[in-house]
Amino acid sequence: MIELKGGVEFKDGLDIWLGRFVVAQQPDSAPAQAAAQAINALPVDQRRAAMAPWLWNATTKATFLSEFESSIETAWRSKHQFHCSKEFWTDLGSTVDVRVVVHEGAQGSGDHMKVTSYKESDTVVNSGPAYVAPTQVFGSHDADDNEMVVTSNQTRRRSDIKQSVQIGFKDETTELDANSISRLNWFGNAYKSGGGPRCSQCSQEITEAAQGVVNVEIDAPNSPNPQDAARARFNAVTAQLVSAGMTDAATRCVMIVRTGTGNGGQVRMGAGVQQIVAAHEAGHMFGLGDEYTAPFSGTGGALGTPVDGNLGQQQGLPGAVHENSDTIMSVGDAVKPQHYATFLEALKAVTSMQEWVFGPPEPVTPPNPALDSIPGQGGVPAGEPTAVA
Repeated sequence: MIELKGGVEFKDGLDIWLGRFVVAQQPDSAPAQAAAQAINALPVDQRRAAMAPWLWNATTKATFLSEFESSIETAWRSKHQFHCSKEFWTDLGSTVDVRVVVHEGAQGSGDHMKVTSYKESDTVVNSGPAYVAPTQVFGSHDADDNEMVVTSNQTRRRSDIKQSVQIGFKDETTELDANSISRLNWFGNAYKSGGGPRCSQCSQEITEAAQGVVNVEIDAPNSPNPQDAARARFNAVTAQLVSAGMTDAATRCVMIVRTGTGNGGQVRMGAGVQQIVAAHEAGHMFGLGDEYTAPFSGTGGALGTPVDGNLGQQQGLPGAVHENSDTIMSVGDAVKPQHYATFLEALKAVTSMQEWVFGPPEPVTPPNPALDSIPGQGGVPAGEPTAVA
């Protein structure tokens, strides 16, 4: 059980001075500043009422607390398993549950973090990233000195970073239309591969942990050989992605032929599920660093460079690299094996046992009955009694 506890300070997105001048409360919030400017253009007697979507009340506070807890719990719980690697113990497994408990008010003595949430109108485009105070030290064992600053909308899926693009072909051909070429050029540049996480032992990319699998759904054109025609369209898509900078598109892309015929399709990162900013920021509370890079954020690391040093390797898990992908610490939603590194570290600590590894439980090999009576052989570990009264 991983618990994340905190106190939430609610701050209105707008304030009114002297009963007439509306100002933005959150530093550097372009939506709040734009709203303040628009409201100040209204007659004075209408301004306070126009501020209502930017002010907290009991209902919106309760909704935020509930959504904050559930969005993080759903994103992080039960994504992967661990099992004991000790001989005869490999069928002992551990699943991961995540429990988030937040309350209104200051951070208490038993809390891990302080959360500050600014109220936004529900019509504001949900974006990020949220700000994480520099008091947080990635990989630190001091779990009680963290701060998260989010808006009221950041417990819901963001809409500013696309995880997929729609494509189309000229009627009954394998030729992409102009809009599709433009979209694929953006996608191929934005989601260039950084090499994916690497095995701590052999330095090879691990398939299950790999970031950036691209699913390409396409319609099969009306032709005598629709499967071959669909493959030709798929090849046109991958070729366009390569020209846009995704040099490994031929190996990263997976073709999915849609039922029926037509001239459309979709290219998406993994499942194409957009991120919830609060869940991403919770990853920082769990000790993980950002994995994204340009063009989505200038604060990310250079493409392909390591993230979190030896954090994954110390737990026998792959090490993450900087790249834009579908992972939760990049710009998506997927929790990969490397994101459970600190959970595995915690499991070893609470059990006072280092023999835990990634993966589901494995059956124990049945002992040889002929050796059962010999200590250290068959089913009787050395030093154990051969009979129990």
